[in-house]
Amino acid sequence: MDKRILHLSDLHFGTTHPDLEDNLIAAINGHNADIVVLSGDFTQRAYRSEFLQARAFIDQIRAPVFVVPGNHDVIAWNVAIRFTRPFQFYKKYINKDLNPVYEDDDCIIVGINTARRVVPHWNWAHGMVSLKQIARVIAIFAVAPKEKARILVCHHPLIAAVNVPLKTIVWRGMALHAALTKLNVELILTGHVHHASVTMTPYEGGQIASIGAATATSSRLRGQPNGYNIITIHEGEIKVECMQWQKGAFSLLQEHTIVRRMGN
Repeated sequence: MDKRILHLSDLHFGTTHPDLEDNLIAAINGHNADIVVLSGDFTQRAYRSEFLQARAFIDQIRAPVFVVPGNHDVIAWNVAIRFTRPFQFYKKYINKDLNPVYEDDDCIIVGINTARRVVPHWNWAHGMVSLKQIARVIAIFAVAPKEKARILVCHHPLIAAVNVPLKTIVWRGMALHAALTKLNVELILTGHVHHASVTMTPYEGGQIASIGAATATSSRLRGQPNGYNIITIHEGEIKVECMQWQKGAFSLLQEHTIVRRMGN
């Protein structure tokens, strides 16, 4: 099995570099990926105009696209709409399903929405996972064929990532992460912190790789250039290449090799 997944996050239309957008689309389509994963924050302020820009960007991607929302995709400029229809524009222009599932012959990808209209903290940018979401993830992965690679996608990192500049709280994130260790999930793809990283969590009989992506196109950088991840799943290993935008081209920032537990 050779499965190529491109992982992008935090496009933040409204704060993007226009010249970078065209180069990024060319790079994405040049990889001939099996699927492109976009892990949230398509917009900066959740304006209709920003979602239209995000939609136009997605429509240029030739490969199948898998998406989940981020906290910046929750309408913030109107409190009434935020509390009654927080994902109104996301559902109209990006995807009606906030918790999508994708499956093919080689992998199963489960997405969950960790963004909320409000959280029990003054900073509503943090994330949350519901008990219903955890139960649904367990139910889906519990019946997934053992030979398929299992991947979870959400916007917020469920656990503390290594060497990242932003601390994130996700209520019930650790509970979901613990459940994933019992389901032989291999990869968790996230964004939010605008920083590429690979954090390994070993457990008895296996390990989970939490993979964060840099911001793909936003000018809001946090210690790294814009970039995206190339994830190639082989029979015995997973290769992660974190790409960066430097001097008008994408180049390799860091590379990781993850040994797979055979017989998932």
